[in-house]
Amino acid sequence: MNTIKIIFLIIVTTLGLNYNGFSQSKIDGIGIFKIDKTTISVIDSLVNQGYQLKTCNDMLGCSSYKITGMTIAEKIGNKMKPETNFPLIPENRIFAIGEYNVAGIEITNLELRFYKDTLYQIKSVVGDLELQTALQEKYEETVEVDKKEILCSSVYGEFKEEEVRYLIKYRDDQKIHAMSSFSTSFDDKCKKKTFSFTAITNPKTDELVKLNTDEILKTFLAEEQLQKKIKLDSL
Repeated sequence: MNTIKIIFLIIVTTLGLNYNGFSQSKIDGIGIFKIDKTTISVIDSLVNQGYQLKTCNDMLGCSSYKITGMTIAEKIGNKMKPETNFPLIPENRIFAIGEYNVAGIEITNLELRFYKDTLYQIKSVVGDLELQTALQEKYEETVEVDKKEILCSSVYGEFKEEEVRYLIKYRDDQKIHAMSSFSTSFDDKCKKKTFSFTAITNPKTDELVKLNTDEILKTFLAEEQLQKKIKLDSL
């Protein structure tokens, strides 16, 4: 991962300098995966190329530690025990790819979300600094920087640290939102952490899926509260 290069690109962009000699104005996907164009049949194509397809139905089984290499896992939601980031409506299907190589870049844990068999979101969720660097070189972008000063405590006393989040936008229109995020933060023991991800999304479809999913979650939570009330009433 070329951490120095991506930080340099962020600084250059923040200062408004032109580093994008090869920039293109519109991003619509990564490699063979294109928003609103790629269909779910691409999963069969990958299996034919040697990927192994399986299913997972919980956070542990679907974690990046479990889905590695040439493995594709379809996330299966459970309406009786719904979890965040799992599909709860039949039109929504989510696949995680352990490893995908494009333009010499190895992307780990690439997530594909489909609605009615058409791709509406691509998300890279584990250490994608090399991908971010390539996207900044290829596409025009804007950078937003959010900084926050925090107070840390240790056996040596209190000291100040700065948490920073860079939001890099490649496209932001009615058809596609494409962005990357790179952030540094500190845990409760003041240990420094870094986190990065990239997402390319059809915002209209994403909102529709979220609304339909929220309705199912509301119904589940209401039923759960009702059952608790019935149990308490029997005391």
